[in-house]
Amino acid sequence: MKKSTAHGILFFFDIASILACFYAIREFNEIIDLIAVNAERITFQSYFSFYFLTIFVPIIHGTSLINWNESTKKALNIFLVAVFLITVTGLYSLNLWLETKLTDSNYTYCTFQSNKMTFSEFKTYLKAGIECK
Repeated sequence: MKKSTAHGILFFFDIASILACFYAIREFNEIIDLIAVNAERITFQSYFSFYFLTIFVPIIHGTSLINWNESTKKALNIFLVAVFLITVTGLYSLNLWLETKLTDSNYTYCTFQSNKMTFSEFKTYLKAGIECK
């Protein structure tokens, strides 16, 4: 495969990963807004915030396009791994914070309305006093 073809294909993955990040931001803002207006029911994809990790696809693709010398490349790789690990830890903490915020706002997890799938789960939280059927 030609280099230009490979970079063209990766460009579409770059666009898809940026769209996934926008989805995660929109989903997070929507959940916060629903909590603020005391919605009776909040449903969201569990660990949706990990879509933020896809932002590393265009970053890594972009850095691969630049010809770095070996010492800079090694330092950049170590830096990207460190940022990746910090991001994973932060996103896991964000998910825990979100679930804590829901329970502190008098929402309870409803197993009957939640939908478990192979790789994901759509969690449903109901406002206190609403029966989970």
